[in-house]
Amino acid sequence: MHPYKAKTLILWLILLITGIFLFLQTHVQSYYPDKHENMGNIIEINEKINPNTADWPSLARLPGIGVKRAKDIINYRNKQNLYDNTSTVFTDYTDLAKINGIGKITCENIKGFLIFK
Repeated sequence: MHPYKAKTLILWLILLITGIFLFLQTHVQSYYPDKHENMGNIIEINEKINPNTADWPSLARLPGIGVKRAKDIINYRNKQNLYDNTSTVFTDYTDLAKINGIGKITCENIKGFLIFK
């Protein structure tokens, strides 16, 4: 192979690998928004959130919750309000374990951030 063609081939391979890396870098972040949106947004310990009234962005800031689980909490709360017609779906932190994907450990981790009025 001619040296000029070998150098050109190597250059194209480097550009291809760089392009693939950049493509994956941007698309992996779009598939995992929870991990990137919540960085640095965890609530202060003195800030309390009422899961019966909070919006999903506030709930998503709770440790271990994220955007998907926060929206699941809102959906569960809305369904329960349709049936019970009350504004108090969650009476204590253990009630959040009723949400698929939220277990006892997560409930224990967030109980200090919650308030139930």
